[in-house]
Amino acid sequence: MEDGDYAEACDIFETLTKSFPDDRGIWWQYLSALQHARQTEKADECIEWCYKTFPDDLGFTLSWTRTFDARADWDECIRRRNVVLKQHDPRGDLCYLPVITEIFLPLVEKKDFGAIRAFLARYWDVLTRFNQCGAALYFALETLGDFERQLELCDIFLERCDPNDPVLDGINYANLRVIVESALWNRKIVSRPGSKTQVLSFGQNCLPYSIANRWGLLKYIGNPDAITIFDLGAFGKNSAAEALLSDFESFRNPDNYYESQDPAGAPRMMHRPSGVHFGHERGRTLIGADHKAFFSVLPHFS
Repeated sequence: MEDGDYAEACDIFETLTKSFPDDRGIWWQYLSALQHARQTEKADECIEWCYKTFPDDLGFTLSWTRTFDARADWDECIRRRNVVLKQHDPRGDLCYLPVITEIFLPLVEKKDFGAIRAFLARYWDVLTRFNQCGAALYFALETLGDFERQLELCDIFLERCDPNDPVLDGINYANLRVIVESALWNRKIVSRPGSKTQVLSFGQNCLPYSIANRWGLLKYIGNPDAITIFDLGAFGKNSAAEALLSDFESFRNPDNYYESQDPAGAPRMMHRPSGVHFGHERGRTLIGADHKAFFSVLPHFS
């Protein structure tokens, strides 16, 4: 077998699984080969079988919950994690904490704020005990616009930090705390009676997707009823300014786009001349593989 010949690897490991059905290592190799060969249906069948056959195997369980993440099938992502949470309580079995931290993104995409609040209330004490959970917690609170709780979160993690090093698990909580304090102050400004504050941003790299929340203008990040090119595109260097100067001429041409995949395998549209990718509305929402919906917003790019 030649290196990189995943189709042949699939055949070999399939035969081995029949000879050694209880060997989890072989099943892992088979699953990996199927995924590399992009044999999606067989990979789905494989992980489903492994999840049911080896219910005590954390790796198979977590892989089963993550199967539909890259496809942005958020309903199935949420359903699978809820199934696991009915069987395992992360408060007593800490190895299942990823099921909680990884459910926030699907819930955000579904705008299920009630469920996010419920998970935060139920698991707050255990999630704040572990440094690796901080980023997911901050993200969930950011979505809710709960800046007061974000301050509490930052203070909890800063208590564990060296005074000269406010970084835990790659997250600088001193910086985050300053951002949260600014958000609270900004929200007070725009909430004053008679306030006529207006915010206009041509920011790059997703800033406009969160700036409305930062200024207390929305209850969650991004407004699906007021989408602009700056909300969706990950602009780099001077591409945003160049788009404005040209009245988005290049961006309004459907022939300048093609579909690619993000690092997780989810579909996204790419603007060939600039390299800008559109990834915030993933999978089955506006962007992703829904070309018709994507091209329908192009006339607004001017």
